[in-house]
Amino acid sequence: MLISEDESKPLKAFKVAFDKEYIYFYHKRNNDPAMWGGGYYYFFVDTDNNVATGPADRDNLIGLDKWMYLYFFLGSSEAPEIPDAPAGATETEEYACAANALAGKISEDVVETEIRIPLADLGITYGSTIKVYTSGNKSASNLRSQPIVVNVGGEAPKPSFAVDGNFDEWEDIEGVSNGNYIQFKVGSDEENLYFYSYRGLGGRYSALWGGEGYLYLGFELDGDETNGVELNGNGMYDFIGFFFPYGGTAEAPAIIETPGEGGGWLPEEFTLANMKCKGVANDEGAFIEYSIPRADLPAIPNTTIKITSWGNKDMNKVTIDCRL
Repeated sequence: MLISEDESKPLKAFKVAFDKEYIYFYHKRNNDPAMWGGGYYYFFVDTDNNVATGPADRDNLIGLDKWMYLYFFLGSSEAPEIPDAPAGATETEEYACAANALAGKISEDVVETEIRIPLADLGITYGSTIKVYTSGNKSASNLRSQPIVVNVGGEAPKPSFAVDGNFDEWEDIEGVSNGNYIQFKVGSDEENLYFYSYRGLGGRYSALWGGEGYLYLGFELDGDETNGVELNGNGMYDFIGFFFPYGGTAEAPAIIETPGEGGGWLPEEFTLANMKCKGVANDEGAFIEYSIPRADLPAIPNTTIKITSWGNKDMNKVTIDCRL
Protein backbone atom coordinates (compact mmCIF):
# COMPACT_ATOMS: atom_id res chain seq x y z
CA MET A 1 0.00 0.00 0.00
CA LEU A 2 0.95 3.63 -0.52
CA ILE A 3 -0.47 6.47 1.55
CA SER A 4 0.18 10.07 0.53
CA GLU A 5 2.14 11.92 3.20
CA ASP A 6 0.61 15.19 1.97
CA GLU A 7 -3.13 15.08 2.61
CA SER A 8 -3.67 17.99 0.22
CA LYS A 9 -2.56 15.94 -2.79
CA PRO A 10 -5.26 14.43 -5.06
CA LEU A 11 -4.30 10.75 -4.79
CA LYS A 12 -4.64 9.75 -1.14
CA ALA A 13 -4.00 5.98 -1.21
CA PHE A 14 -3.19 3.08 -3.51
CA LYS A 15 -3.35 -0.56 -2.40
CA VAL A 16 -2.74 -3.88 -4.16
CA ALA A 17 -3.97 -7.41 -3.41
CA PHE A 18 -4.21 -10.65 -5.38
CA ASP A 19 -5.47 -14.18 -5.62
CA LYS A 20 -4.68 -16.93 -8.12
CA GLU A 21 -6.81 -15.35 -10.87
CA TYR A 22 -6.91 -11.62 -10.31
CA ILE A 23 -4.95 -8.64 -9.16
CA TYR A 24 -6.95 -6.05 -7.20
CA PHE A 25 -6.34 -2.30 -6.99
CA TYR A 26 -7.80 0.17 -4.51
CA HIS A 27 -7.62 3.93 -5.06
CA LYS A 28 -8.69 6.85 -2.91
CA ARG A 29 -8.55 10.28 -4.51
CA ASN A 30 -10.12 13.70 -4.18
CA ASN A 31 -13.51 14.24 -5.76
CA ASP A 32 -12.50 16.66 -8.51
CA PRO A 33 -15.51 17.84 -10.54
CA ALA A 34 -13.23 18.03 -13.60
CA MET A 35 -12.59 14.27 -13.67
CA TRP A 36 -16.18 13.22 -14.30
CA GLY A 37 -16.88 12.40 -17.92
CA GLY A 38 -13.38 11.16 -18.67
CA GLY A 39 -11.28 10.49 -15.60
CA TYR A 40 -8.92 7.53 -15.73
CA TYR A 41 -6.21 5.64 -13.89
CA TYR A 42 -3.04 4.21 -15.35
CA PHE A 43 -1.55 0.91 -14.16
CA PHE A 44 2.14 0.41 -14.94
CA VAL A 45 3.54 -3.07 -14.29
CA ASP A 46 7.10 -4.37 -14.23
CA THR A 47 6.13 -8.05 -14.33
CA ASP A 48 9.53 -9.39 -13.26
CA ASN A 49 10.59 -6.56 -10.92
CA ASN A 50 13.59 -5.94 -13.15
CA VAL A 51 13.98 -2.48 -14.67
CA ALA A 52 16.55 -3.78 -17.15
CA THR A 53 14.15 -6.07 -19.03
CA GLY A 54 10.94 -4.18 -19.75
CA PRO A 55 10.41 -2.56 -23.15
CA ALA A 56 7.46 -0.30 -22.34
CA ASP A 57 9.04 2.75 -20.71
CA ARG A 58 6.43 5.46 -20.16
CA ASP A 59 5.95 8.67 -18.16
CA ASN A 60 9.55 8.56 -16.88
CA LEU A 61 9.08 5.01 -15.57
CA ILE A 62 11.56 2.47 -16.89
CA GLY A 63 11.53 -1.29 -17.21
CA LEU A 64 7.78 -1.59 -17.65
CA ASP A 65 6.47 -4.76 -19.26
CA LYS A 66 2.79 -3.79 -19.37
CA TRP A 67 0.66 -0.73 -18.92
CA MET A 68 -3.04 -0.03 -19.10
CA TYR A 69 -5.41 2.86 -18.56
CA LEU A 70 -9.11 2.61 -17.72
CA TYR A 71 -11.85 5.22 -17.52
CA PHE A 72 -13.20 5.01 -13.98
CA PHE A 73 -15.09 8.31 -13.87
CA LEU A 74 -17.93 8.83 -16.33
CA GLY A 75 -21.12 10.85 -16.28
CA SER A 76 -20.77 14.42 -15.08
CA SER A 77 -20.06 16.28 -11.86
CA GLU A 78 -23.83 16.66 -11.42
CA ALA A 79 -24.50 12.97 -12.19
CA PRO A 80 -21.27 11.05 -11.58
CA GLU A 81 -21.00 7.46 -12.76
CA ILE A 82 -18.51 4.71 -11.93
CA PRO A 83 -18.88 2.00 -14.61
CA ASP A 84 -18.72 -1.62 -13.50
CA ALA A 85 -16.89 -2.62 -16.71
CA PRO A 86 -14.51 0.25 -17.47
CA ALA A 87 -12.86 0.50 -20.87
CA GLY A 88 -9.52 1.91 -21.96
CA ALA A 89 -6.40 0.57 -23.61
CA THR A 90 -3.19 -1.34 -23.10
CA GLU A 91 0.14 -0.46 -24.66
CA THR A 92 -0.88 -2.34 -27.82
CA GLU A 93 -4.70 -2.34 -28.12
CA GLU A 94 -8.04 -1.27 -26.77
CA TYR A 95 -9.20 -3.00 -23.60
CA ALA A 96 -12.47 -3.41 -21.70
CA CYS A 97 -12.97 -5.05 -18.32
CA ALA A 98 -15.48 -7.80 -17.72
CA ALA A 99 -18.78 -6.94 -16.05
CA ASN A 100 -18.67 -6.20 -12.33
CA ALA A 101 -14.92 -5.59 -12.35
CA LEU A 102 -15.15 -2.12 -10.77
CA ALA A 103 -17.09 -0.68 -7.85
CA GLY A 104 -16.80 2.55 -5.96
CA LYS A 105 -18.08 4.94 -3.34
CA ILE A 106 -18.54 8.65 -3.98
CA SER A 107 -18.57 11.19 -1.17
CA GLU A 108 -18.40 14.95 -1.24
CA ASP A 109 -14.62 15.12 -0.79
CA VAL A 110 -13.20 11.78 -1.95
CA VAL A 111 -13.91 8.85 -4.24
CA GLU A 112 -12.85 5.29 -3.37
CA THR A 113 -12.70 2.57 -6.00
CA GLU A 114 -11.73 -1.09 -6.17
CA ILE A 115 -11.13 -3.04 -9.35
CA ARG A 116 -10.08 -6.56 -10.28
CA ILE A 117 -8.16 -7.38 -13.46
CA PRO A 118 -7.17 -10.90 -14.55
CA LEU A 119 -3.49 -11.56 -13.92
CA ALA A 120 -3.06 -12.68 -17.52
CA ASP A 121 -4.38 -9.39 -18.87
CA LEU A 122 -1.48 -7.57 -17.23
CA GLY A 123 1.06 -10.29 -18.06
CA ILE A 124 1.43 -11.33 -14.43
CA THR A 125 2.37 -14.90 -13.56
CA TYR A 126 1.12 -16.23 -10.24
CA GLY A 127 4.14 -16.90 -8.06
CA SER A 128 6.17 -13.98 -9.43
CA THR A 129 7.30 -10.74 -7.84
CA ILE A 130 6.12 -7.61 -9.64
CA LYS A 131 6.43 -3.87 -9.33
CA VAL A 132 3.36 -1.74 -9.98
CA TYR A 133 2.79 2.02 -10.26
CA THR A 134 -0.34 4.08 -10.75
CA SER A 135 -1.44 7.58 -11.65
CA GLY A 136 -4.61 9.38 -12.65
CA ASN A 137 -5.46 12.38 -14.72
CA LYS A 138 -6.62 15.71 -13.28
CA SER A 139 -3.42 15.91 -11.24
CA ALA A 140 -3.74 12.54 -9.45
CA SER A 141 -0.13 11.64 -10.29
CA ASN A 142 1.48 12.43 -6.95
CA LEU A 143 2.24 8.74 -6.17
CA ARG A 144 3.28 7.77 -9.70
CA SER A 145 7.02 7.54 -9.04
CA GLN A 146 6.55 5.29 -5.98
CA PRO A 147 6.13 1.58 -6.76
CA ILE A 148 4.50 -1.17 -4.76
CA VAL A 149 6.46 -4.41 -4.94
CA VAL A 150 4.15 -7.41 -4.65
CA ASN A 151 4.98 -11.10 -4.31
CA VAL A 152 1.99 -12.45 -6.25
CA GLY A 153 1.75 -15.89 -4.71
CA GLY A 154 3.12 -17.31 -1.50
CA GLU A 155 3.83 -15.24 1.56
CA ALA A 156 5.51 -11.89 1.26
CA PRO A 157 8.90 -11.74 2.98
CA LYS A 158 8.52 -10.77 6.62
CA PRO A 159 10.56 -7.82 7.86
CA SER A 160 13.49 -8.59 10.08
CA PHE A 161 12.86 -6.90 13.42
CA ALA A 162 15.56 -5.51 15.67
CA VAL A 163 15.07 -3.44 18.80
CA ASP A 164 17.67 -0.82 17.93
CA GLY A 165 15.79 2.49 17.75
CA ASN A 166 16.16 2.63 13.98
CA PHE A 167 12.49 1.98 13.03
CA ASP A 168 13.19 1.25 9.32
CA GLU A 169 11.43 -2.14 9.46
CA TRP A 170 8.18 -0.47 10.54
CA GLU A 171 7.90 1.83 7.53
CA ASP A 172 5.67 -0.42 5.40
CA ILE A 173 3.69 -1.98 8.23
CA GLU A 174 0.14 -0.71 8.69
CA GLY A 175 -0.78 0.56 12.12
CA VAL A 176 -3.63 2.22 13.98
CA SER A 177 -3.94 5.66 15.52
CA ASN A 178 -6.19 7.66 17.81
CA GLY A 179 -5.52 11.25 18.79
CA ASN A 180 -2.13 11.65 20.44
CA TYR A 181 -1.45 7.93 19.99
CA ILE A 182 -0.12 8.66 16.52
CA GLN A 183 0.85 5.10 15.56
CA PHE A 184 0.73 1.64 17.09
CA LYS A 185 2.10 -1.27 15.08
CA VAL A 186 2.90 -4.91 15.80
CA GLY A 187 5.11 -7.60 14.30
CA SER A 188 6.58 -10.96 15.20
CA ASP A 189 9.13 -13.65 14.53
CA GLU A 190 9.55 -17.12 15.97
CA GLU A 191 11.01 -15.87 19.24
CA ASN A 192 9.41 -12.50 19.99
CA LEU A 193 6.50 -10.16 19.53
CA TYR A 194 7.50 -6.63 18.51
CA PHE A 195 5.70 -3.33 19.00
CA TYR A 196 6.09 0.22 17.72
CA SER A 197 4.57 3.13 19.62
CA TYR A 198 4.61 6.79 18.60
CA ARG A 199 3.11 9.18 21.13
CA GLY A 200 2.55 12.76 20.05
CA LEU A 201 2.97 15.89 22.12
CA GLY A 202 -0.70 16.23 23.12
CA GLY A 203 -2.03 15.76 26.61
CA ARG A 204 0.32 15.86 29.58
CA TYR A 205 3.32 14.87 27.49
CA SER A 206 5.87 16.73 29.61
CA ALA A 207 4.66 14.84 32.71
CA LEU A 208 5.64 11.42 31.28
CA TRP A 209 9.32 11.65 31.98
CA GLY A 210 11.30 10.52 34.99
CA GLY A 211 9.53 7.17 35.11
CA GLU A 212 6.07 8.69 35.54
CA GLY A 213 4.61 7.57 32.22
CA TYR A 214 3.50 4.03 31.46
CA LEU A 215 1.95 2.05 28.62
CA TYR A 216 -0.62 -0.73 28.83
CA LEU A 217 -0.94 -3.75 26.57
CA GLY A 218 -4.07 -5.89 26.61
CA PHE A 219 -4.34 -9.13 24.59
CA GLU A 220 -7.67 -10.61 23.47
CA LEU A 221 -6.70 -14.05 22.19
CA ASP A 222 -9.80 -16.24 22.15
CA GLY A 223 -12.42 -13.89 20.71
CA ASP A 224 -14.39 -13.80 23.96
CA GLU A 225 -14.16 -10.38 25.60
CA THR A 226 -16.18 -11.51 28.63
CA ASN A 227 -13.50 -13.77 30.09
CA GLY A 228 -9.93 -13.25 31.25
CA VAL A 229 -8.38 -11.03 33.89
CA GLU A 230 -8.66 -7.43 35.04
CA LEU A 231 -5.75 -5.23 36.12
CA ASN A 232 -6.19 -1.91 37.91
CA GLY A 233 -9.78 -1.72 36.72
CA ASN A 234 -8.86 -2.50 33.10
CA GLY A 235 -10.22 -5.65 31.45
CA MET A 236 -11.27 -8.24 30.65
CA TYR A 237 -8.17 -9.45 28.78
CA ASP A 238 -6.50 -12.82 28.31
CA PHE A 239 -3.27 -11.05 29.24
CA ILE A 240 -2.70 -7.48 30.40
CA GLY A 241 0.38 -5.64 31.56
CA PHE A 242 1.88 -2.18 31.94
CA PHE A 243 5.46 -0.92 31.81
CA PHE A 244 7.47 2.30 32.16
CA PRO A 245 9.45 3.34 29.05
CA TYR A 246 9.81 7.07 29.75
CA GLY A 247 12.96 8.01 31.68
CA GLY A 248 15.11 11.10 31.94
CA THR A 249 13.40 14.43 32.53
CA ALA A 250 11.08 16.70 30.58
CA GLU A 251 14.15 18.77 29.66
CA ALA A 252 16.29 15.74 28.77
CA PRO A 253 13.94 12.84 27.98
CA ALA A 254 15.31 9.31 27.63
CA ILE A 255 13.85 5.91 26.77
CA ILE A 256 14.28 3.19 29.40
CA GLU A 257 15.71 0.03 27.81
CA THR A 258 14.27 -2.38 30.42
CA PRO A 259 10.79 -0.87 30.87
CA GLY A 260 9.19 -3.93 32.47
CA GLU A 261 10.99 -3.35 35.75
CA GLY A 262 8.45 -1.93 38.16
CA GLY A 263 5.51 -2.74 35.91
CA GLY A 264 2.69 -5.17 36.49
CA TRP A 265 0.88 -7.96 34.66
CA LEU A 266 -1.74 -10.68 34.93
CA PRO A 267 -2.05 -13.65 34.89
CA GLU A 268 1.00 -13.93 37.13
CA GLU A 269 2.51 -16.96 35.36
CA PHE A 270 3.42 -14.66 32.46
CA THR A 271 5.73 -11.65 32.60
CA LEU A 272 6.99 -8.44 31.03
CA ALA A 273 10.24 -8.62 32.98
CA ASN A 274 12.30 -9.54 29.91
CA MET A 275 11.16 -6.74 27.62
CA LYS A 276 13.72 -4.89 25.52
CA CYS A 277 13.12 -1.32 24.42
CA LYS A 278 14.81 1.42 22.37
CA GLY A 279 13.60 4.77 21.18
CA VAL A 280 13.99 8.49 20.77
CA ALA A 281 12.15 11.59 21.92
CA ASN A 282 12.22 14.77 19.86
CA ASP A 283 10.10 17.79 19.00
CA GLU A 284 7.49 15.51 17.38
CA GLY A 285 6.97 13.15 20.30
CA ALA A 286 8.22 9.86 21.71
CA PHE A 287 9.05 6.96 19.37
CA ILE A 288 9.74 3.55 20.86
CA GLU A 289 10.02 -0.05 19.72
CA TYR A 290 10.03 -2.95 22.13
CA SER A 291 9.96 -6.74 22.18
CA ILE A 292 8.45 -9.37 24.46
CA PRO A 293 9.56 -13.02 24.25
CA ARG A 294 6.79 -15.34 23.15
CA ALA A 295 7.83 -17.68 25.97
CA ASP A 296 6.81 -15.00 28.50
CA LEU A 297 3.27 -14.64 27.13
CA PRO A 298 0.23 -16.89 26.74
CA ALA A 299 0.29 -19.00 23.59
CA ILE A 300 -0.51 -16.77 20.61
CA PRO A 301 -2.96 -18.56 18.29
CA ASN A 302 -2.46 -18.66 14.54
CA THR A 303 -5.63 -16.63 14.06
CA THR A 304 -6.55 -12.96 14.15
CA ILE A 305 -6.28 -11.50 17.63
CA LYS A 306 -6.82 -8.05 19.15
CA ILE A 307 -4.14 -6.08 20.98
CA THR A 308 -5.07 -2.87 22.78
CA SER A 309 -2.59 -0.23 23.91
CA TRP A 310 -2.96 3.00 25.87
CA GLY A 311 -1.11 5.10 28.40
CA ASN A 312 -1.45 7.52 31.27
CA LYS A 313 -1.04 11.29 31.06
CA ASP A 314 -3.94 11.49 28.58
CA MET A 315 -2.68 8.97 26.01
CA ASN A 316 -5.53 7.66 23.89
CA LYS A 317 -6.48 3.97 23.49
CA VAL A 318 -5.98 2.04 20.24
CA THR A 319 -6.84 -1.52 19.22
CA ILE A 320 -5.25 -3.40 16.34
CA ASP A 321 -6.41 -6.63 14.71
CA CYS A 322 -3.40 -8.72 13.79
CA ARG A 323 -2.15 -12.22 13.10
CA LEU A 324 1.16 -13.11 14.72
